[in-house]
Amino acid sequence: MERNQLTDSSCPHLASGIRNNQTLRTLDLSHNNLEGPHFRDLMEALITSQIEELHLMNNDLTDRSCPHLASGIRNNQTLRTLNLSENNLEGPHFSDLMEALTTSRIEELHLDINHLTDSSCPHLASGIRNNQTLKTLDLVGNNLEGPHFRDLMEALTTSQIEKLLLDNNHLTDSSCPHLASGIRNNQTLRRLDLSDNNLEGPHSRDLMEALITSRIEELQLYRIPLTDSSCPHLASGIRNNQTLRTLNLSGNNLGGPHFSDLMEALTTSRIEELQLDNNHLTDSSCPHLASGIRNNQTLRTLSLSGNNLGGPHFRDLMETLTTSQIEQLDLSHNHLTDSSYPHLASGIRNNQTLRTLNLSKNNLKGPHFRDLMEALPTSRIEELQ
Repeated sequence: MERNQLTDSSCPHLASGIRNNQTLRTLDLSHNNLEGPHFRDLMEALITSQIEELHLMNNDLTDRSCPHLASGIRNNQTLRTLNLSENNLEGPHFSDLMEALTTSRIEELHLDINHLTDSSCPHLASGIRNNQTLKTLDLVGNNLEGPHFRDLMEALTTSQIEKLLLDNNHLTDSSCPHLASGIRNNQTLRRLDLSDNNLEGPHSRDLMEALITSRIEELQLYRIPLTDSSCPHLASGIRNNQTLRTLNLSGNNLGGPHFSDLMEALTTSRIEELQLDNNHLTDSSCPHLASGIRNNQTLRTLSLSGNNLGGPHFRDLMETLTTSQIEQLDLSHNHLTDSSYPHLASGIRNNQTLRTLNLSKNNLKGPHFRDLMEALPTSRIEELQ
């Protein structure tokens, strides 16, 4: 029932429909305008319903709706997913919603783009601290930077959260010690997204050191924006970590002399997917990339799109490809030219694992195109872009 121009006056009718219905499991009311005094009726009816998934995204809900939302979820034992994205729940009554969370059975809560600020962090902390069912918490697109962010991270250590999304929250380097504290002793967190924040600085080391003892399997650090000086800290974080499988470092600026530290650490990591798109990597980065993948037996996906790898050292990367276990390689938009074809051919000719190769948006036209095509029959490539 999304995008139906439903308003607050529709809530009593919606309440009547779901109150004693024992079959309805998913209700999507996104992109309507349910804010108002009758929203209470809908939330009261939720208590006796069997709904497991409720979407209230973009409904112009404000802080005034929080007591009604709290009433609806407090004693409901069936609701597992609650989507409150793109509303405006920041305010004094937000605490009511978070208090109710402690006794609910909700497993997935979406609060992205809700104008939440640092002052909401103590309430968020209270909500997740003693909740044993919440597995996914989406806080994308808020503004949680500040002194109270520490409260949220301290509560994370005792929560059961497995997936925490904090991208685009105006977090800075000063948040890194609190993030480190939150993940260091947490044994349930598997996915952490910190993309589109501004974590570059001396305290990013704290976050990377905490990664060593965490159980995180997927770490998103897209556009945060890290520089070459962060590579030793990144290296320290992944070198002895045995759980991390996916690392997204795209949209940073890692090209430089310390990039070699990161690639050396890759050899002992268990990473299966590494994204380095748009990182200002150049031809001089290729020997370090080659060193990183040469003895790594776990890496399956390597994305290098949007860099500038064309040059004489591109050969080093392609020679290493023959002994790697990479299945998917993205070299799109890398200023590769016709002179790269012999090296590409050498890389794929005897490689038995590569299945997908993306060479889009380069400048490969020329006489050496034949070399690549001649190597293709002996490769195992299934998809060539």
